[in-house]
Amino acid sequence: MINILIVENKKASKQLLSESIVGDYNVLKTISKGKDAIEFIEQNNNIDIVIIGINLDDNYSGFDVAKSLKNNTKPSIIFYTPVADSVFIEKAEVYNPVTYMINPSKKEQIEITLKLAVKSLKLTQHNKLKDKSISDSSLALKKITQLYDKPIILLEKSKIIDCNYSFLNFIDKSERESNIGRYFYELLPDYQSDGAHSVVYFEKQLLLFETQLQANFDLLIKKTDALNEQFSVEMILLDDKSEKYILILNSLDDFPDKDRAELVEMKKVSKIYNSVQLAILLIDSPSYKIVDANAYALRFFNQTKSELRQINLSNIFPDEYIKEIDTFNSSKKHVTTKVNIGENEVYTTLTRIEFLNEQFILMGIMPVQSRAKKTNAEIDKSTRENAEVEKLQAEHQKLSESLIYAKRIQAALMPSKEYLAKYFNEYFIYWQPKEIVSGDFYWANYKNGHMFFALGDATGQGVPAAFMSILGMSYLNEITIDLEKGKASQVLDILRGKLVKSLNKKSDIEEIQDGFNMSLLIINQEKMRIQFASANMSILMIRNNQIVEIVGDSMPIGMHSKSNISFTNHKFRLEKGDKIYMFSGSILQQPSGKENQKLGNSEFKKVLLSIQHLSMNEQEESLNKFCNSWVKEQEQIDDVLVVGMCV
Repeated sequence: MINILIVENKKASKQLLSESIVGDYNVLKTISKGKDAIEFIEQNNNIDIVIIGINLDDNYSGFDVAKSLKNNTKPSIIFYTPVADSVFIEKAEVYNPVTYMINPSKKEQIEITLKLAVKSLKLTQHNKLKDKSISDSSLALKKITQLYDKPIILLEKSKIIDCNYSFLNFIDKSERESNIGRYFYELLPDYQSDGAHSVVYFEKQLLLFETQLQANFDLLIKKTDALNEQFSVEMILLDDKSEKYILILNSLDDFPDKDRAELVEMKKVSKIYNSVQLAILLIDSPSYKIVDANAYALRFFNQTKSELRQINLSNIFPDEYIKEIDTFNSSKKHVTTKVNIGENEVYTTLTRIEFLNEQFILMGIMPVQSRAKKTNAEIDKSTRENAEVEKLQAEHQKLSESLIYAKRIQAALMPSKEYLAKYFNEYFIYWQPKEIVSGDFYWANYKNGHMFFALGDATGQGVPAAFMSILGMSYLNEITIDLEKGKASQVLDILRGKLVKSLNKKSDIEEIQDGFNMSLLIINQEKMRIQFASANMSILMIRNNQIVEIVGDSMPIGMHSKSNISFTNHKFRLEKGDKIYMFSGSILQQPSGKENQKLGNSEFKKVLLSIQHLSMNEQEESLNKFCNSWVKEQEQIDDVLVVGMCV
């Protein structure tokens, strides 16, 4: 039951709110005076949501009531106001409200707002559980059980030390005591088998995330002797000294329909792609570019994956077959054809699929017959090679699935579209990782009437760079929490200090040279002023169809000969209609598909000027089309990130 306190002085509003709050909600009290509300809050620690009107029946305002919550239980706040202009919102944002309701509101709007508040409440309470200061693990289990009606287990060094009733129902047990002391392994379906894959995988997750507060991963769990069930396991580290973990088992049914469909599709494609013993090519449907190939395809064509990605299908297949692919792509779902590839006569099977909301062709290639009869020795060698290939495929599949979840975690740490839409009239984010995860990232935080927005490019690519990006976002959050007022250059100075201290501790090995290139904006939209500081990056501002480049400092955030020099703080005024573009340098270095020529700074400026008449959403689409046209058959050399915002 969610407990709600209503602080409002208008009789009609109080009546509407009381009538609209039904179901799993409990209205503790309705109070008209601010002083009475503050006293009630001080005496009660079971308040989950507070709906606060601004004008009350005494000298106190709704902001005074919200202020009292900062030193108390910190429930979710909903401001109930007749006006929500920029001045009001700037004052209200100090108290981190979930949202605002315009008074008067319709019943349906109140119901939707309360759902949003409950979601925020769960997230807030959930995050509290990640605090390492929690020592009473049983209390933590009780709190999180109140928030989630899902199987939940408390582990210590892989042993079950507590669980909730949903978990007991899940394993068809009625007595809690019978599970205490059991190893979590016993829930995994291959615990008794020779491979024990799930056991090893789970242990790896414990080792990998033992220094972090939260992790998500997939696991197959034994529900009964006859039934295994797939879960997305959410793991929260409560105490790294005693190695206590809470596991929340999210069934596949808990995912939204869209996410569930994508997950099922990924597993289906992965099974075909990695398990079938014939050459498989994954082909981008619009461009016919080879996106990926399995191990059998690499052996068949005697090419590396990188080499295959640069070969056009017309260089492999005769013109007549390319025309057949055109016909298939426009009208058919599945087709099998006999065709010659060089001296080899093969069957090809084409299947059109939608994978992660994009169209692809899955092409299977199987020789009609071998050109020469294999000897027994060759057959034995082939058998051994197949076993190695299958082993590599299994490892590749596990790695790919882990990377996909890593991408979801990385994307979740970056600001959502809904969050950015609150502060920018128009914007776009064009993010194209070279691999599944990315070293390019963006970050935002609104505080005290100022929007902090950063675009970063971590050293390297793939997983190492992605971990660096997560570290960068974590430090930026820490810095802006403690920073009441500050300069953009000061934020980068502090970030560099934290990064150098954490990565370059004394040791026998040479100092780590990892770090970031980054541009950081601090925008005061009310006063139309902006600060800018940068490490090896620049930004572009377009005003009245004239483009200006503002260049940052030529030094990274990390170990450097200029590490003792502060970053430069740039200040300038904004005018309505100004457009600002932030970008990682890799887009300028990308070679073209035709002449192998880099895009360069001047050409990039021309592209941005040519799309100024479009909305930000249309600019993103145009930029995407241009980049695809520019790259063509070339391989993308690095992660690409471009952010455009209109003031």
